Amino acid sequence: MTAREVVDLIKKHATSPWNERSTRDRFKAGNPDVEVKGIATTMMVTFDMLKRANAAGLNMVIAHEDTFWNDPDDTKDLTGNALYKLKTEFIEKNGMMAKGELPMWLPTSGPRAGAVLVSSARAVQQGLRFRNLETTVRDTLEWHNKLPAEQRQKLAVGLTPERETELLKQLTAKQG
Repeated sequence: MTAREVVDLIKKHATSPWNERSTRDRFKAGNPDVEVKGIATTMMVTFDMLKRANAAGLNMVIAHEDTFWNDPDDTKDLTGNALYKLKTEFIEKNGMMAKGELPMWLPTSGPRAGAVLVSSARAVQQGLRFRNLETTVRDTLEWHNKLPAEQRQKLAVGLTPERETELLKQLTAKQG
């Protein structure tokens, strides 16, 4: 089954309407006609995540967040970015593909209904500006370096691979 066929199945069985206008529910990198060996789901398509998925034999990646650091995953300004090149070359070399998926999981009723259909055009007209990746990283690092040393040392994200393995073993044992 190809990645495109997997997505067709997801569309067929989705519990909320598919938003064809969204920039999120699209193939982001790689060949959508690649034969799927396994599917990895993730919050973010980091380079480390791609390497781990590939090592596990998972060549289709479905992510909650953007693959290339901006909401529509517009890559025209990233062609000179070393990490962008590294990620796309790795995806191509290993027969992988990445896909966004967020809107199909958002509710169709209630306070969050249609959240992804809201345009930011009015905010842009009023002065909202977007910053490039390099500026964001530089400013974040500058902010981080100004924190007290004890606070800088406490920053950590996610579980270590060892802790994740331990928790998965415990969960598996409980499920019998």
